[in-house]
Amino acid sequence: MIPGKNGASAQDIKFVRSLQQKKFRQQNGLFVVEGKKMVEELLRSPFEIHSIYTAGASFKIPGPAPVIRTKDGDLERMSSFATSPGVLAVVKQKEWKPLEQLTGLSLVLDGMSDPGNMGTIIRTADWFGVEQILCSANCVELWNAKVVQATMGSVFRMPVVYGALPELLKSYIESGKKLVAATMQGTSFQAIEKSFPALLAIGSEANGLSAEVLALATTQISIPGRGKTESLNAGVAAGILMQQLMQ
Repeated sequence: MIPGKNGASAQDIKFVRSLQQKKFRQQNGLFVVEGKKMVEELLRSPFEIHSIYTAGASFKIPGPAPVIRTKDGDLERMSSFATSPGVLAVVKQKEWKPLEQLTGLSLVLDGMSDPGNMGTIIRTADWFGVEQILCSANCVELWNAKVVQATMGSVFRMPVVYGALPELLKSYIESGKKLVAATMQGTSFQAIEKSFPALLAIGSEANGLSAEVLALATTQISIPGRGKTESLNAGVAAGILMQQLMQ
């Protein structure tokens, strides 16, 4: 471990706090990770660490990482949580590229705006072995603190690519890959023949999938329900469909 300085300066605190805002994350190409488990996941990943702040002398940080031992009060001031979890890392953002070859299931997210849903979907996709996630440009930012925390470490493993979905999907569709769109009017997923590689498209709860993505869909599927609620939470729907398609 590279020995770190003792104490966080006022400039350190101001800088870390600024990363709670998207414009400063974009300007600096950095994001914040908080909590022991999340930092442990980070340390096992290929992500480049800018700095680590910790008030816990018992928290062992292996390998070369610039560590700043500081006070609980300083971490409280830096943290996006009401109570600081005791360790915080500033991390360099990673730009993922679309996979050239697909063998299994890829996920397509269109207009996903809720950070909790986004993070949960990334975590669930990691659980089911999804190859990558393609996101429309208007999806919530990957490095948003609520997204990062909701992934529980999967953000360090799951390739997440942002861009114009028709352009991202074009080469896959032209090479014969099927795009399965989740809609309220689709055929029950129970009647769909599973085959891979494939892409599963999920839209926002408010607006569903865009017309551009629906126009590219090979088929539309739905989740049959028996109750009276109008729709499922997008994260729940994504989890159900991933489980059904991957089993």
